[in-house]
Amino acid sequence: KQWYQRRVHGNNVPVTSQTFCFLLQGCVSDQQNGFRHALLTWRAMRRKRVWPKIHSYNLMLKAAQDCGLGDIRYTGDIIQACLTAEHQIALKTYKNKALERGKVKDEGITKRRN
Repeated sequence: KQWYQRRVHGNNVPVTSQTFCFLLQGCVSDQQNGFRHALLTWRAMRRKRVWPKIHSYNLMLKAAQDCGLGDIRYTGDIIQACLTAEHQIALKTYKNKALERGKVKDEGITKRRN
């Protein structure tokens, strides 16, 4: 079980958008890894089919603005997992076209050729 499920089910708290907003507020308080945690919380919210409210979106924007990604090796995997299959195909197509034009190296670092 997810960590939030153990906490919420153990205390008989209904899982609502407001519940996830409190979790997102906790994520925002972590300046170093907060955005990574916010992404994980957002995914959990969507998996539970809880629809975000305007306050949820505002908290995600605050996390993106104020918090760090943490270790990029782990955050990159989370971002890839968040993308739908459709987005992943579009991203691969874009990267392949950019590789053909010589604007992107294989490591994913954007660089223009002179």
